[in-house]
Amino acid sequence: MLRDLVIARLKAQVPALKRVGMAIDLAAAKADASAAFPRAYVMTLGESGGANRYLSGTVAQKRSVRIGVVLMVKNVRDTTGAATASDMDALRLLTDAALFGWEADAAHSPLIFARGSLLGLAEGELWWQDEYTTEFDRR
Repeated sequence: MLRDLVIARLKAQVPALKRVGMAIDLAAAKADASAAFPRAYVMTLGESGGANRYLSGTVAQKRSVRIGVVLMVKNVRDTTGAATASDMDALRLLTDAALFGWEADAAHSPLIFARGSLLGLAEGELWWQDEYTTEFDRR
């Protein structure tokens, strides 16, 4: 459900994205060869839980969720990658403005940026992943 909310947010707030969808992993996102550029894929990267907050009876736990947003831009006229990197920087600013501090729903804390990393550059295509975290209570 959280993935769907992030996808809807990116579609509404970042019109520069030609495609926003869900992918189970990077290979699935790369396999979507028919999509236009720039594009984004949202995936759940992991979830972790804390200790039970009660000693007996009731069970309550704080959980943290990591959401990955894989961005892809393409610039085939760029032989050095500099223009492609500039395109990615601009797109990252737009997606971060849409997601950083945003509360997906009343159950989740605001999304916080955790890290970003280069996933690859080939034939004018640049892949980058930004990771955001949020927390929720499970009872």
